Amino acid sequence: MSDELKSRLGQLNQKRKARETIQLLPESLLEGIELDRLSYKEDVYSAHGLALFPKGVAGEYVYPEGYSLYEYVEVDQLAHLARSIKEFGLVFDNEVFVSLDNDSGFWPLKNESIDKLIFWYVNYLESSYQSLAVFQADFKKGILVDNYCGYLPKNLSTNANEVVYEYIRWEKI
Repeated sequence: MSDELKSRLGQLNQKRKARETIQLLPESLLEGIELDRLSYKEDVYSAHGLALFPKGVAGEYVYPEGYSLYEYVEVDQLAHLARSIKEFGLVFDNEVFVSLDNDSGFWPLKNESIDKLIFWYVNYLESSYQSLAVFQADFKKGILVDNYCGYLPKNLSTNANEVVYEYIRWEKI
């Protein structure tokens, strides 16, 4: 199979997955989503040189060059996750792209819908293990939430929950 065909099949899979995850959103957030403007992972990663995985490769933290802020947090309660996201403030300067999983492309979202999306996401997480990526089109600001099954070290653990939420945020001034 040619590289071009593999790439096209990958893009079709990302578009299919994006359609599936968008259907999870409440009606109020579906307004204005343009799947025909989907940005594919390969394009985003190659243009910005940063893969959206909190611990990078083989558990090593990734600190991208030129970023004035890169913060990584692990929490074991949704309330702590919501507080970390709220502290960031989520003030974006231009168009924002979003994904709810690691397998789909990124779709544009209006800035005025970001707070609603975050509120829905934190409440939806109680019954799901969806990840979340939100970043500016120029990739200068963004957040990522992911989770894994495990426990935090005793000094960081606040409950016996087996889910740990990873949160990163970055900003380039």
